[in-house]
Amino acid sequence: MQSLSGYCLFVVFLTTVLLYRVNRRKSIDFTSKVVIRMIAQKFEVIVVNNAKSADIIKLRCKSKGITISVLLAECKIRKSLIYDMEKRDKTPSGDILEQIADYLDCSVDYLLGRTDKPEVNR
Repeated sequence: MQSLSGYCLFVVFLTTVLLYRVNRRKSIDFTSKVVIRMIAQKFEVIVVNNAKSADIIKLRCKSKGITISVLLAECKIRKSLIYDMEKRDKTPSGDILEQIADYLDCSVDYLLGRTDKPEVNR
């Protein structure tokens, strides 16, 4: 059984390699994504599926009769957010997710796909 420090060193090494690849504009291959998810599960870290979150935002807008453009303009969020989430796998900040959730009257957990219930606990 490996110690926690051994896992931590491995995580630091893997993170360094992945950041190097991202900074060099190299895509992260499928194997790396699988390893990241395994480490995240081991350490109970939340990994966001950005494309899924973008789809949830689009569906919620549609159900509310709101266009994505209106949502982004009203929340003062850059127009490329949804594209960046879908195509570039960019993760929006917690503040941005909170703004969107408030505007769409749902929880951030719903936007992240962690629950199927959009209701907000108030």
